Amino acid sequence: MKITIVDDNKRKREEIKKYITETFLKLNIKTKPCFEEFSYRNEYLIYLRKNKEMKVEDLLILDWNFPIYKDSFPKKGTGLFILNELNRLDLKIPVIICSSETVEANDEDFTNVIGSIKEDCFVYQLDEWMTLIEKFLTYKEKD
Repeated sequence: MKITIVDDNKRKREEIKKYITETFLKLNIKTKPCFEEFSYRNEYLIYLRKNKEMKVEDLLILDWNFPIYKDSFPKKGTGLFILNELNRLDLKIPVIICSSETVEANDEDFTNVIGSIKEDCFVYQLDEWMTLIEKFLTYKEKD
């Protein structure tokens, strides 16, 4: 199962991979997660547009605020741009938003957003990840 993480913070990407891997084990999911990582918006958009005819990923973990270009400062709402681009390209990739701030994506506009998690490096969040991965598996069954 291919899971893409778009986040500019390497430590956070590592934590997300750890939580997802542990969640797969606890839920007895036989398929091992395979991770693809991007740290800025344009890097992911180039990948997405080049591969839009193929199945790009099974699940997208998306930060809300991250740089547009390599070596630039994070820009607020960059995740919203990605969600809009997924809609524009008519890609129904399931998305979990993982941000250090609380984010609510409008369900009517972004039906592929499974949920969001407020990332906090000081709190063990396995239960939250398990809930979101179970929700993803239910979403995937409907597809």
